[in-house]
Amino acid sequence: MHQPDLPLTPWGESRIGFALWNSVPLSFLIEFGLFGGGLYLYAGCTKAKTRFGDWGLNAFGALGIIVYVVNFLGPPPPSTRALIFGACALQGLFILLALWVDRARGAVKPQ
Repeated sequence: MHQPDLPLTPWGESRIGFALWNSVPLSFLIEFGLFGGGLYLYAGCTKAKTRFGDWGLNAFGALGIIVYVVNFLGPPPPSTRALIFGACALQGLFILLALWVDRARGAVKPQ
């Protein structure tokens, strides 16, 4: 996503980066694809043990999409402090929700 500024080795001058953030539609598409692909893989490798396991995963996905769109299209935070607090609070919320959903789902045995 970032500019070609990621070094390949600590001692080399070669740097990589796809600069996808320069293209808003492409960045949006790639990030949604990665999020959706991860949810698809997780849903395919697990099975709900309870009703919450089904709707909780859907809620997790919907919340992720809503937060992404609001962050993408909404105004910038009023201060760096607000950005840090908001990011930490949302990260904590997502971790707790993911833990809760994961406990309501179990691994599917491969065939």
